[in-house]
Amino acid sequence: MRTIPILFALLAAVPLCAQQEATLQVNAAPTTEALTEATVKVAKTVASSTGETAVLDAQMTFSRPTETLTAPSAEDKLTLAVDADGTIKVSNGTDWIATGATVPETGATFQVKVTTIAGEDGLTFQVKVGDSEPVSVTSTVAELGVSELLFDGEGSVTQLAMAAVGTTILPPSEDGQSPELVEKYAEWERTPEKGGAMGSASDTEKADAFAMNVGGKPTLTVTAIEPQADGSVKITVKGAYTKGDVEAEAPLAAINGKLYVTYSETLGGTPTVEEVAVSAADGATVEITVPAEKKARFLKASVSLVTPEATL
Repeated sequence: MRTIPILFALLAAVPLCAQQEATLQVNAAPTTEALTEATVKVAKTVASSTGETAVLDAQMTFSRPTETLTAPSAEDKLTLAVDADGTIKVSNGTDWIATGATVPETGATFQVKVTTIAGEDGLTFQVKVGDSEPVSVTSTVAELGVSELLFDGEGSVTQLAMAAVGTTILPPSEDGQSPELVEKYAEWERTPEKGGAMGSASDTEKADAFAMNVGGKPTLTVTAIEPQADGSVKITVKGAYTKGDVEAEAPLAAINGKLYVTYSETLGGTPTVEEVAVSAADGATVEITVPAEKKARFLKASVSLVTPEATL
């Protein structure tokens, strides 16, 4: 009996042959080896807690089978397979759903992305094959987590990568962690001068550094507060970070988080939090103008992965 968390069947109705075995490191660079008949263990279980998102990317080469797809296995959380007419389909163990991609008779290679979101009701998979629109399916298997992949049949997979990050570093929104930020975190983590330079830093320290997209302790300093003739207030903020005794600038256009300004007319009033757009032309210093009608007498700026609390 197979009890694997996720299955990618490259060709249906083909009996299992001698299986390659491999381990896929999380947040590592894409693999270069071409896998055919293979069982791949994920180095650590991903999407195992509510709110977590994992993103799997791969280049998959498919062949057309000669037989029509049989009923999917209810033991597998997700199956990706090709039908006899070349239609690439996905299943959560009950029905087959077309992805919108079709394999020609000569076979074809597609970029495949599977975004796995762990929610209150289990795992939801968003599957995108090639240029087709993503297809969403929810697993019928109750438990969360993805820890193993099976590639079975006449086909191959390369450029395989898995991105994931804990919720203590990247807090989830209502629909789970942002897949885009999860992938950015994986890239940041494996960059030597960024995440690779954080060593034994705490999750809070990693979250702050990732938000600023740097490899040390970040700072955002208000360098000037200038009341304008029209009653507005112009503030200048500068991004930087320190690594040991060295301080370097942090370009605010490259941040992974968002730049926010929090302001209030009085210290005892209820502050307002607003996101500030940062253009690609901005460097480590950004000027922010708060209009007069907002009466921003007390204010601060911050870079964060989530909207900060409305406090001064």
